[in-house]
Amino acid sequence: PELAGSERVDDEAGGYQAWVIRGLLPRAALAAILPGTGAEGSAAVTIWADREERRLPRLRLEGPLAAGDLPEVLRVLTLEELAPAAEIVAPGDGGG
Repeated sequence: PELAGSERVDDEAGGYQAWVIRGLLPRAALAAILPGTGAEGSAAVTIWADREERRLPRLRLEGPLAAGDLPEVLRVLTLEELAPAAEIVAPGDGGG
């Protein structure tokens, strides 16, 4: 992966300044979020990383991932509402 630059991304929440990262991602790493993804090879990926919030709100995958995909297929995944951080308490700490 390489840092391709920085850009402003406008969204429904008002937008954010993002690092743009490009590279190749093993297809096997995508199988959990994209069922039917083949395990062999890699996919061209562009990731927008919110510089202030430290989150990955957008991901673009280029090219075929599953059987029957056309060579020019393009997928854009937008992550909007992620669960808030959870407080984890070790067993024995706090009551009982």
